[in-house]
Amino acid sequence: MKAEKSKTEKLVYFLWCAEASRFKIGSSGNTKKRKKNLSTGNPFELELVFTLPGGEAKEKELHRKFEACHLHKEWYRWSERLQAYVDGVLDGQAARPSAPKSPGLIQPPKPAGTAKKDKYATVDLPHGNDMRKVVEIVGYVARREAFPYGERHDDYYLHAARILGFIRKGVSVWSTTPAGRTLLALERGSSAERDLIVGQMSRHALLRWACLETPRTMEEIVEHILKSYDVTPKTAKRRAACLIAWRKFANNHHKEPQ
Repeated sequence: MKAEKSKTEKLVYFLWCAEASRFKIGSSGNTKKRKKNLSTGNPFELELVFTLPGGEAKEKELHRKFEACHLHKEWYRWSERLQAYVDGVLDGQAARPSAPKSPGLIQPPKPAGTAKKDKYATVDLPHGNDMRKVVEIVGYVARREAFPYGERHDDYYLHAARILGFIRKGVSVWSTTPAGRTLLALERGSSAERDLIVGQMSRHALLRWACLETPRTMEEIVEHILKSYDVTPKTAKRRAACLIAWRKFANNHHKEPQ
């Protein structure tokens, strides 16, 4: 038994401690147990960001790579360079169909974009009418700045940006997706920005039906929402109003001269 156990492949793990704004790069043959042991007596929550194959050799390689961020033993401070590395790993894992859902990207401490429990996530309907604010909140997430609209409206626009595929939520943090980073690289209000947003809308069945195809009346949209989602009539009307606002955005996009 001991011989078999010694052959167990070690995985490199990235643990993130948001409250301390630091991460741990280590390796273990049992990452869940390792996290549990490290959490014992630790006043702060630890998040397992991801694991990688390669064992101790890969662990040492990463220690050298992020030597400039080293704090103590296997603990490292957050940095933009690390964020770029983690983005790349998680984007690659998300592209593989067999990959487990990622717990999310690391970020500096609150209030820099910390994800609250998203009470709108179970109903995949947007409730952020102003597309300008949808784009802005993607920027706040990317820069890890505090959200400015108030808790309720922050949730509305975070949820809207998530539906459009510009941000994603992990266990405790929001982060931008590749589409979100592309969005932020474009000139604000440009045709290219609008093209991207409308393209993201076309990927969502409800948005495509309500905003991009044959114009629907408020009544038709409300009826469709009530049939398809477990929401109240009042909520259905609010969400329908958002869809109509997004349809106006899409119509302006199509009318814009080339």
